Amino acid sequence: MPTVSATEFVRNFGKYREQVTREQITVTDQGKVAGVFISADDAVLLALAKEGRQACHVRDLPADLRDAVRTAAPDDEMLALDRLMEGR
Repeated sequence: MPTVSATEFVRNFGKYREQVTREQITVTDQGKVAGVFISADDAVLLALAKEGRQACHVRDLPADLRDAVRTAAPDDEMLALDRLMEGR
C-alpha cells in the first residue's frame, strides 16, 4: 500500500483517485498516518462488515438463539486446542 503526504495527496488527487481503484493509499500528515483512501467498493464492503458486528444484550436475542448459545459445546478441534494450551 503506497504512502503519500497529505500535501502530495491534495496536489495529485486525480492521480490517486485512479490509483485507489487498484490499491489503498495511506495519507500522512507530519509523518503520522492521517487516514487511508479506499475505493468506493471497499467502503461498501467495510460498511457491510461493520453492520454484521452489532453488539446486543443476551436478553435481546431471539429465544432460539439464546438456547443455541446456552447448549453450545466445543467440538473436538476446540477441545484439542484447550489441551494444547493447558500443556496436556
